[in-house]
Amino acid sequence: MDVLGLQGKVAVVTGGGGNIGAATVGLLGQVGASVVVVDSDGEAAERAAQVAREQGAEAIAVQCDVRRVDQIERMVD
Repeated sequence: MDVLGLQGKVAVVTGGGGNIGAATVGLLGQVGASVVVVDSDGEAAERAAQVAREQGAEAIAVQCDVRRVDQIERMVD
C-alpha cells in the first residue's frame, strides 16, 4: 500500500548523514521512495545510504555542500 504516494518517487535528503537526516532517509526508504542521501560529509552520507540499502531501500550517497550552487548543480546531474 502506497500510503504517502512515494512509491517510485525519488527523495533528496539534504543533511542525510546526520541523525535526523539518516532517520528521514530510513523512513522514506521504508515507504518506497528511492533516496538520494546528500551531505557535506560524504562518508556520513554513504553510511546512511548503506543502512537504507540493508533495509531494502534503493539509496545512493552524494557529497554536496548545499551552500554552493556549483555543488548543487553537480548533485542534481
